[in-house]
Amino acid sequence: MHLAQLWRHPVKSFQGEMLAASLVEDDGLHFDRAFGVIDCATGKILTARRNPDLLFGRAYISTAGELTLSVPESGAEIEGTREFLGMSAELDASLSAWLGRDVTLVPAKDHPIVRAENFDDALEESGPVHDWELPEGRFVDSAPLLLITTATLESALGIYPEGRWDVRRFRPNLVVDANGTSWLEDGWRNLGLRIGEVELVVRKPCTRCTMVTRAQPGIPADLTIFRSLAHEHGATFGVLCDVRTPGTLHVGDELEILG
Repeated sequence: MHLAQLWRHPVKSFQGEMLAASLVEDDGLHFDRAFGVIDCATGKILTARRNPDLLFGRAYISTAGELTLSVPESGAEIEGTREFLGMSAELDASLSAWLGRDVTLVPAKDHPIVRAENFDDALEESGPVHDWELPEGRFVDSAPLLLITTATLESALGIYPEGRWDVRRFRPNLVVDANGTSWLEDGWRNLGLRIGEVELVVRKPCTRCTMVTRAQPGIPADLTIFRSLAHEHGATFGVLCDVRTPGTLHVGDELEILG
């Protein structure tokens, strides 16, 4: 088994960028979920669970550590350093116009802990919602890294062949090439993994929600994606991981199960 794809999502719920290599820090991939869009009225962070337009925004980190955003409504790209973007009235105005509410882009580092909203029923958007609290220091949902295998993608395709099981629906950091059609990584819970010089600990399967049904550039909306996972696999897909030993990952690095 080896690392086939490496993904970073600099702004929460925006499109990700596929990398050839990346530093893995104690709390996740370098610059992954390093920024988020905050609703100024509620103080909550926006996600594509309740604001699906976010998935059409694009974000990139340059080798110099600068963030570039592309806002679909204007087609404009706005560049700047991490510090500048957290205080940019121009950027906030563009984001607010696009999303139809007063918002601000903030860096996760040194930002107070935030809450986000999710639907109680992933397939019923007119129903009640609930809040949850994100970890401190990075706008991840609950764990530093999300890993899926190609074996699991093949398993999912088998239960719903008409679906578009694009990895971008599931927003992983790590895609591991592995033979077979089993839900392979489900069996790695509490085990250690070594990928190149990085060591991880698998915490638990990732429970899915309405995010996986959302339209993205080149991917149609599809409620049956979630229905299939819920019916056939307890609504989980992939596994959440903690970082045991930081380091640098490269696409092509072999994966070893440590036990």
